[in-house]
Formats: sequence, C-alpha cells, structure tokens
Amino acid sequence: MTTFEISMSIISTLAAIGVFSSLYKIGHTVGSTSESINHTIERLDNMDKKFDNIDKKFDNIDKKFNDIDKKFNDIDKKFNDIDKKFDNIDKKFNDMDKRFNDMDKRFDKIDKKIDKLPCENHNWKIQILHDEVMDIKNLLTSKPKKIDFFWENKHSPIMLNENGLKLYEAIKGEEFLTANNDFFLEKIAAKNPKTPLDVELTAKEVLIGNSDNDIYNDLKNWIYFSPAMQITDENGETRKHIVTLLDVCFVLGIALRDTYLSLHPELLPDTEKHL
Repeated sequence: MTTFEISMSIISTLAAIGVFSSLYKIGHTVGSTSESINHTIERLDNMDKKFDNIDKKFDNIDKKFNDIDKKFNDIDKKFNDIDKKFDNIDKKFNDMDKRFNDMDKRFDKIDKKIDKLPCENHNWKIQILHDEVMDIKNLLTSKPKKIDFFWENKHSPIMLNENGLKLYEAIKGEEFLTANNDFFLEKIAAKNPKTPLDVELTAKEVLIGNSDNDIYNDLKNWIYFSPAMQITDENGETRKHIVTLLDVCFVLGIALRDTYLSLHPELLPDTEKHL
C-alpha cells in the first residue's frame, strides 16, 4: 500500500469517526429533546387539568354568587311585600283619620243644632209635648172628688179617714212602703218637689207610674181576689165599694207623703215645723 493510500485510509477512518461522533451527539441531543418535550407536554396537560379545575371552581363560585343574588332578590321581594303591607296599613290609618274627622264634623253640626235649641221652629212642639205630659200627670194624680171622700177627711192637709185607714190596713200598706221606701223616696227626690203639695201629688204620681213593677204583684192579687169593701160615704150611708188600683195608690200616697216630709222638714212652712 502506498503512502497515499495509507493517508487516504487514515483520513477516511478519521472522517468516519467524526461522523459517528456527530451522529452520536445528534442522537443524544434528539433523545434528550424528545424526553424534554414529552415532559413539557405532560406538564402542559397537568396545567390544562389545573386550569380546568380552576374553571370548575370559578363556575362553582359563579353559581354560588348566582344563588346569593337569587336570595338577595327574594329578600328584596319580601321587603317590597312588607313595604306594600305598611303602605296598606298607612292607607287604612289615613282612612280611619278621615272617618274620625268626618265624625268630628258631624258632632260639630249636632252641637251647633243643640246650641240653637229650642229654636222658633221647635218651640211649639216642645210646648205641645209639655202640655201633654202635664195632662197625663194630672190624670194620674187626680181622681173624682166623690171617690177621694171615701178615704180622706174634709180638711187640709188631707188625712186618711176610717175608710182609708181600714183599706191601708187591709192591703198591709205600712209593710209595703217599709219594704219599698228607698225606691219610692228616690223617685220623689228625683222630681225635686218644692212644696208639701208637690210632695203629695208626686207621691201619688210615682205610686201610679210604677205600678207595672213586680213589687205591686201582691197588691194586685189582693185587689183581684178581695170582695168589695164596706165603706161609709160622705152622707154617712154604708155601702159596698169595689177597690181599684187607683184607690190603693191614693191611700198609700198619703202615708208616703208624710214619710218624705218627715225626712225633708225644710219643705214645710215655719208654722208646720213646730207641729
């Protein structure tokens, strides 16, 4: 082999060694790079997963915020309902105030009308009513004198005669008045009599006017079931007389008059206070 050939062989060998060396380096680099890329891809995949998880968490947070918004909306709605109810209550109070104001106005009108009474338009009505009441009072407190004479003596003040005392005892007048004195005396006092005659008339009036009271039941039964009484008239003649409720009230009225005057001596004239 010639020197040239040996040289070329060495050069070829060195060249081959260089190529193999380069190829080794390239292969090693390529392998390292591929592993790095795979690792990077894996890291990226992991990052994607983490981002997906983060997205899910944000979605959950958004959902929770949406739920919170919904609850706030519900609360707002409830507050709006409460506001409406208060508005209704305010309206009702305003309506009540208006009604009270209307009532006040009506009362003012009534007060004005009362202040004007009795006016000219009502005077004649009041006078007629007064006259009718007095007629009824006179009718209740009076009787024909011929019947009064059955029970009273002919002098003033009126006193019960033998017939009157007999009837007073028969009907148990003292027991009746004692049991009901407070009732009748209050009735007389309420009418504020000024004179003994007022007391006498008022005593008969309250006795007759309250004869529908149950306290009269025993008296009414006595009148209903008792036979006619033997009485002596003003001419001294004896005859029978059917006792009525007016007769009973007249006899009781004299005793009731005396009881009231004994409690109110200030109504008697000075001469009577010493009797």
